[in-house]
Amino acid sequence: MDISVLGVKLNVELLILIGIIYIILFGSTMCGCSKMSFTESFTGANTNNGMSKSYSLTNPGAPINTNAWNLPNMTVIAGQPLSSGVKDILNRPHQRLPLPEGELSMFANTNFKPECCPNTFSTGSGCACMTTGQYNYLITRGGNNVPFSEY
Repeated sequence: MDISVLGVKLNVELLILIGIIYIILFGSTMCGCSKMSFTESFTGANTNNGMSKSYSLTNPGAPINTNAWNLPNMTVIAGQPLSSGVKDILNRPHQRLPLPEGELSMFANTNFKPECCPNTFSTGSGCACMTTGQYNYLITRGGNNVPFSEY
């Protein structure tokens, strides 16, 4: 049986089949994974396996010491003793540059610690504690940095 809508003939069986497929698709996508209820599903933050800490705006507790967050003083002034940050960098183990034949790791003898952050090079255990030689070698691209070039 055919139905004519705006001059277009449509088969009734085909329209019924399209309607059934539409209902199945709509039901499976919209209703299949819906877990809506009439109550709000928000839960408070104190359900973190008992690890949450109560916090009071009137009594926030002891202040956090943020002095350790700052970078060490790296200023070198002639005639004055070096700061501890500068001494730490100068006392790092030496890395032979350029690398020996067959060695591919620029950081083979380099320690990675959180105390050396921030740094461009890091791993999961911290940032690279590079020597001044390593830093200068990387800055000059291994001696291949031509200052007046289109590259």
